[in-house]
Amino acid sequence: MSIVQRHPGLRWLVPIVALALVFTIPAVSQRMASADPGLPPRTAEQLLTDLAEAKPVPLSGTVQQNMNLGLPTLPQVGPTEDDTSTLGLLTGNHTWRIWTNAADSARVAKVNGSEELTLVHNPTETWLWNSSTREAARKTHDPADAKGKPDQTPTVPSPSELAQQVLAELDPTTEVTSDTATTVAGRAAYQLVLTPKQADTTIAHVRLAIDAQYKLPLRLVITAKGVTTPAVQVGFTSISFEAPSAEVFTFTPPADSTVYDPDNPPTDEPGEEPGEVPGEEPGAVPNPEDITREVVGTGWTQVLLMTGLGDLTASDDPAVTELLGQYPVISGDWGRGRLVRTTLVNAVVTDDGRVAVGAVTPELLYAALR
Repeated sequence: MSIVQRHPGLRWLVPIVALALVFTIPAVSQRMASADPGLPPRTAEQLLTDLAEAKPVPLSGTVQQNMNLGLPTLPQVGPTEDDTSTLGLLTGNHTWRIWTNAADSARVAKVNGSEELTLVHNPTETWLWNSSTREAARKTHDPADAKGKPDQTPTVPSPSELAQQVLAELDPTTEVTSDTATTVAGRAAYQLVLTPKQADTTIAHVRLAIDAQYKLPLRLVITAKGVTTPAVQVGFTSISFEAPSAEVFTFTPPADSTVYDPDNPPTDEPGEEPGEVPGEEPGAVPNPEDITREVVGTGWTQVLLMTGLGDLTASDDPAVTELLGQYPVISGDWGRGRLVRTTLVNAVVTDDGRVAVGAVTPELLYAALR
């Protein structure tokens, strides 16, 4: 049983956690793009201005996420372990349906066969529905803060959200150029290419496809150095700019579901206290409030340093221990742990509860841990 299964409240963090670790994310399969649609040329500077001046617009669509980081295949663990776990989102292909009114409401659905994980946010409440467990988490909030989502509500995993992370890193360490126009999800789009100048990053380039009419990123592709296949792919396969109806942003739990407050999740066994894990000493599971995060470095060589995670190499989650067990034990003046290497993102997981992760060489991870 994973930490998320035992503590359903943590599911508020799940859908976007894996993407956040990547810092920047890429695009979609060839079936989503076609030949040059014949748009008038625009320079890289003009495209950057378009992105900066673009206004949010109501939309609905389907987003395809393809992960090709080179992580080893892990066996399915437990009947309710699904691909919405952090490890699940780091591998394979995932389909999301998204709706937004561009103001104060959004809906995101993660589809996995007949199962669905749905997030519904509106000015007064946020719901997270899991069809496989028949559980619905409900969190209320002040309508006066309608434009702000609750702190632990995951953002929509769309190319637009991810592109903002990439564009935030634009500085003298980045070469920005334009490429030939293309078509994505039936929409004419310009392409912007960002190439890091810093040698210690694992990223070769980032390619953005930008809607010619609404200036919205439709597709974002990141390719790692030394490979031709994108390491991660995120982009629209279909999109409509018609405003979704208000009913889309409401949710009524089914009669046979369990409704709970994510701050006080249901217990697994009779007599357990909320958040208690059977067979474990109090404090064995890291408290999210005890986890610290710090960004070290600049530009494309930033490293996310987290502490307070506990010894993940001795985790009771079989998926975590099996994954880490496939990577070498290393040590240095920074401590001891395991080096997890992928085509795009590298990470060091230490025995004393620290994790350093980034799209950088291992040497920069060691430096961040010192």
